[in-house]
Amino acid sequence: MGVKDLWSLLEPCGVRVNVEGLQGKRLAVDTSIWLVQCLKAMRDRHTGEVTANAHVRYFFGRVERLLYHRIRPVFVFDGGTPQLKRRTVAARRRRANQQEAKYRKQAERLLLHNLLLQRATQAERQAEAQAAQDAAQAGDAAAAAAAAARRRARTAAE
Repeated sequence: MGVKDLWSLLEPCGVRVNVEGLQGKRLAVDTSIWLVQCLKAMRDRHTGEVTANAHVRYFFGRVERLLYHRIRPVFVFDGGTPQLKRRTVAARRRRANQQEAKYRKQAERLLLHNLLLQRATQAERQAEAQAAQDAAQAGDAAAAAAAAARRRARTAAE
């Protein structure tokens, strides 16, 4: 978001100011930027998901800090997307949709692979059980013992 290379353009005339130096003044706040920063910053440490009401908690924390320093915030909200930026926004949305489709397709492949692997393992187990049963019915003790040993080895490996 924002204007590309804006800070390098403003750097020659810009001056860094501490928050404390703005005491008693009004400060324009780009609300959209704050909200985006809130959503990026407030994530669960374990899952990476956005925490509940992150935007509200983070936003009010910033407002509280400004008010603590007796700074009166004036919140500025964006209007619609400027004509100049519409192509950029559309391109970002297209890339995001392509990535999502790619991840979904990969997830489907992994799921299918795991299902096929599971089926193959089940079929092997059923075949081994049938072989053991057939050997036991035929009175072949050695074959039955070998089938039972294979089954125990497979169970232990899992």
